[in-house]
Amino acid sequence: MAIEIVAFGKISEVTGTGLQAEGPDTTEALQQWLHNRYPALQQMRYCIAVNQQIVNSHIPLPDGAQVALLPPFSGG
Repeated sequence: MAIEIVAFGKISEVTGTGLQAEGPDTTEALQQWLHNRYPALQQMRYCIAVNQQIVNSHIPLPDGAQVALLPPFSGG
């Protein structure tokens, strides 16, 4: 199971811009994987979008999903 991860803003400074993950099958498992690999993320606030939809709870990740890590943002 392959997942493409795209990070934006300050998150990309920690993780880089393009990542691939093999194995995490839920957003919760993915967050754990990210926090193990990039401990600085544990102190950062961010939202997760799966296939261009922001998710508020832990959901299953389909094979080939694109996950975006989005820092806080405001309108203007």
